[in-house]
Amino acid sequence: MLNSPKFLIVVAVAGLGLLLILIFVFPPFTAPKEAVAPGGGLPPVSVPEFKPSGSAFLPPESIPSGPLGIPSLEDGKSVFEPISPPKFDIKVPSIEDVTRAVQDALGQPGITVPPPAEELLKLPVIADEILRIDSAGVKTALDYAEAFSSGYESIEFDNLRFANLALNASSGPLLPNELVQKVLDGARSPEIKNSLLIYRDFMEARKEFARSISVFGDGATTNKLVISLNDLTIELIDKAIATIEGRISVQELTLFFARFRTTSLFENEKFLDQLNVLSYDSTGIFQKLAEFLGVPKRAFAQLPGFGGAITLPPGGPIYGWPPFCICSANFWFGITLPTPPPVSDSLVMPLSMVFPPFFYPFESMRIGAIWLGNYSFAKPCVQLIFATPPFCTVIGTGSLFSIAGTSI
Repeated sequence: MLNSPKFLIVVAVAGLGLLLILIFVFPPFTAPKEAVAPGGGLPPVSVPEFKPSGSAFLPPESIPSGPLGIPSLEDGKSVFEPISPPKFDIKVPSIEDVTRAVQDALGQPGITVPPPAEELLKLPVIADEILRIDSAGVKTALDYAEAFSSGYESIEFDNLRFANLALNASSGPLLPNELVQKVLDGARSPEIKNSLLIYRDFMEARKEFARSISVFGDGATTNKLVISLNDLTIELIDKAIATIEGRISVQELTLFFARFRTTSLFENEKFLDQLNVLSYDSTGIFQKLAEFLGVPKRAFAQLPGFGGAITLPPGGPIYGWPPFCICSANFWFGITLPTPPPVSDSLVMPLSMVFPPFFYPFESMRIGAIWLGNYSFAKPCVQLIFATPPFCTVIGTGSLFSIAGTSI
């Protein structure tokens, strides 16, 4: 039996598999060259110079915290009722945690399988006439994602309205899905309704911004998808408000919400598959993470890639979670990159990118979630300082998020 061809083939395949795992997980060891000082003797010893991170700066520690975990000035009266700073009982993942999570995910590639039709919402039809069709416009889904991400500051909306969003237990803003769930759980307060109205108006402004992007070919197809899902989000918000006002039943909202989540997740997975984006490094860790997230294996060289675990931003927990910058309407995350050596960095993700198809589900914005994607140039986190009168100031910067898959 031990000499049978079948047994020998199994042994050979197993050995090859083990060899491939060792090659991908453990980079080859290169012995350091022996250093020799001029004229012989011991080499000079150099002490590395410490340089503080230039990617972000924080407000003085003497500035107390106000609503949304945002600093407020002592010489001015806060325009909102002050709250206690959020408390976090978390463990920021180490490089070993990230690597282990990636390795544990091996053999679990994502596959975009269409759910049953009855579990999906029908996407609204978007006519060419409402788009800005131009042969010189963006022509691919990836180019569209970059254009949508980098142009978020052009969305015409009063960002200071975000200061009135309802907060979660960690003093971060409740996101639309969370607000809808609150309604399903029985919440009927004016604060919840007002937060839904703020998001609804923002989605209308987001739609107008999408229509302003010059598109052609696949870029136009992507634009239609974005606007369709934008309209579905507005419809979800309208149904949540109607439930609060007693115009529709909780059962109707429950059914629509379940189909909305399934549709959004499905369209997000298809969108990531269409992008064919892969970030990778010499150890192959990112490629394994990409396989776990179901991202097809094609290297994308135009932008630097990132992949790793989401952590607190440089400002720490005083900014709430998720850490939202009101004046610039973006989120400010930390990320641990599993590269040798480990690297900590900051990401800025516009609120406009949180919604499908670019990013979903909202639960991915948690500490420890693994993200893989691309980022470009640095953008500021501009925060509202609660004083009389309130004013905006830059509290940090981060690389602009353009597209990401997650481990959720």
